[in-house]
Amino acid sequence: MKTFTQKYILTRFNNLLSLLPDLPVPHILELGCGDGSGLHALRTHYPAAWLCGVDHDLTALRTVTRNMPNTADALIAADVRALPFSTQFGAMVIRHPDVDRSPEAWQRAICAAPDLLSAGGLLLITCYSAPESDRLRSWLRSLPLVATALPALSQIAPPDAVGRDRFVLVYSRTYK
Repeated sequence: MKTFTQKYILTRFNNLLSLLPDLPVPHILELGCGDGSGLHALRTHYPAAWLCGVDHDLTALRTVTRNMPNTADALIAADVRALPFSTQFGAMVIRHPDVDRSPEAWQRAICAAPDLLSAGGLLLITCYSAPESDRLRSWLRSLPLVATALPALSQIAPPDAVGRDRFVLVYSRTYK
């Protein structure tokens, strides 16, 4: 059973997912999947999709396996630039990247997005603060991705008191 906080956090994220257009390929990668709450929301919203969670933290991946079995089709402890398969994804999701503590790692991961996304694939990034959002946008400027507006974004559930998913960046893989 989810706690009140988990339900509240997932309400906003689920609202975000409902605004996304149809994916060109039913494969979704969550980078930095942590405790699996994002994977759970993705599974609920895209029940037939092939979901892959990637995180560097083996303890987090074990928690997902223990607490949410059958949520992801694959859980991998790896660098996103060296995944053990060559699947192209219809969506790549990154929630709350710690761009202040690990900027080089997150920049490398985000710069790998165009190679991981299928044509028309979406990159969805959520973060806590405007400075984080600005830093992410600066990395995304040089990539063959185009910013994509979500309709009705202002009408979804508000962020929680901590600010999870407050800032939302959506990009699609097309050529500028």
